[in-house]
Amino acid sequence: MVRLIAFLIVVGLLVAGAVWMAENPGAVTVHWLGWRIDTSVPMILLALAVLVVVFWFIRGIVATLLGLPGAFGRRRREKRRRKGLAALADGFAAIIAEDSYGARKKAAEAQDALSDDTSAATLLLARAALLGDNPKTARDLNTKLLARRETEIAGLRGLMDEALSEGRTDEAIDYAARAFERNPRAAWAGRALFEAQVKRRQWEPALVTLEAARKSGVYTAAEANRRKATILVARCDEAITGGQTYEATRLAKKAVDADPDLLPARIRLARSHAAEGNASKAAGVVEDAWRRAPNPELAEVYRGLWGDEDALKRVSRAEHLAETNPEHLESRLLVAAAALDAELWGQARSRLKAPVDAGVRDPRLARLMARLEEGEHNNLGDALRWLRQAVEVIGHEPEAWRCTACGTRAAKWDASCQACGTFASVTWGGGRALVTLPPEGVPSPVDRPEAAVAAAGTR
Repeated sequence: MVRLIAFLIVVGLLVAGAVWMAENPGAVTVHWLGWRIDTSVPMILLALAVLVVVFWFIRGIVATLLGLPGAFGRRRREKRRRKGLAALADGFAAIIAEDSYGARKKAAEAQDALSDDTSAATLLLARAALLGDNPKTARDLNTKLLARRETEIAGLRGLMDEALSEGRTDEAIDYAARAFERNPRAAWAGRALFEAQVKRRQWEPALVTLEAARKSGVYTAAEANRRKATILVARCDEAITGGQTYEATRLAKKAVDADPDLLPARIRLARSHAAEGNASKAAGVVEDAWRRAPNPELAEVYRGLWGDEDALKRVSRAEHLAETNPEHLESRLLVAAAALDAELWGQARSRLKAPVDAGVRDPRLARLMARLEEGEHNNLGDALRWLRQAVEVIGHEPEAWRCTACGTRAAKWDASCQACGTFASVTWGGGRALVTLPPEGVPSPVDRPEAAVAAAGTR
């Protein structure tokens, strides 16, 4: 609407001007070189307008002719630029495909086409040299990348990878530290630096790096909390080894605060309270942890708190703990063991019946069943079969310390997996464990003496 109104206004002004000129044509006389020209003002204005148009047209043609060499050069440079960018794209595709020769070839093409800026081609050549097992060339090329701020981090990454390939670990970590200092958002640098520090058990520097990495988004809050708690548990173990009971308790508390779900932290805190003679605090920690994830080490700590009490009292303590997670296998085993110590055969059998009927393969379950058969009925045949099964199913427990990265079982918790070296990956019952069949000779559910449980219950 605004444009229409403006157009109408302009047309109206032009019409008004034309009418005024028609009513007031005026007269113009020109004498030039013996010539006389008589005309009106509108004709003179029209002639001037034609001359202006002709002048601008001729000017455009001249400008085009004069600019042809430059336009040709720009077109040629643009064509070379497109060719260089295509070569770079193909070169990095070759890097991903681990084709060192193809990457070097495309890098040379890009370097030739992009002669005014060869940083990207240099980076491509450096990665190709490293891929092609040419460390000296890779080191020289990556060193060149350090000269520009835009490519410095990439150069440090290449130098770190080259140093690692040559086994120069200390030098590689220095490159990672430099890169992380210049750009805390460089995830590869933050992770490499942190992993190196924890591998060397440099706990304080590792905590500083971890906090910086968390703030810059290298680690999520959950990842950072788990790693922080793992470091604190490792330091707690060192304090326990050194006899520093108070320090161990302090570190265990901080570990629980950092990650309440980290079971080793709660186990250490319970043990520390027990070592200080504070049984009630230790029991509270065990009961809270048992509610989350029952564990044999927690059961061991709990039994140790009441070791001087009589057998019946210990059964009551075990029942109290089991009530926080009554159907868990660990709860059943805990109460059953206490009941066997007190010679409460019926209570022990009732606790063991469900896992036996379910075909649970656990050497502790088999040993308890052997004790039950021998103690209650003096049935040495069934007891012997259970003991044989206990030996045969060792290593097939339903839960264990396991690495979430490689699935390897561990006899005990450690800050890093002993198989793959991954930090903060060992958890209770975690990992990618494969389902395994019973080893040859292990009784099948049909052949196992589970029927003896039900039969004995009617004796």
